[in-house]
Amino acid sequence: YQEAQKYGKANKIASSEDKTFSYIPDVSNIKVSDDVVKKRQAIISNIVEIRLEKGLSQTQLAKLTGMHRSNICRIESGRQNISLDTLIRIFDALGIDISIELKDK
Repeated sequence: YQEAQKYGKANKIASSEDKTFSYIPDVSNIKVSDDVVKKRQAIISNIVEIRLEKGLSQTQLAKLTGMHRSNICRIESGRQNISLDTLIRIFDALGIDISIELKDK
């Protein structure tokens, strides 16, 4: 980790929920359009908002989805890009039906 951090390739993230640390790569050099980022952030915000409205912790949501809490943390912080299958699992666990709307720009 220290070697990777020296070259700006890793960040240390502390989790207050269980006092663990995660080491994630620095992906700031990856170019993603602002539109994609805004849409992803909107989906993430919905996940967090619904989880909190239902009174669930990240640990509880992780158990309901069969995932690790660290994955939920990375998803909610935007550090992990998730598959459609994972998105469906999360919303199923939250009791929410999801659909993707297709429309012309």
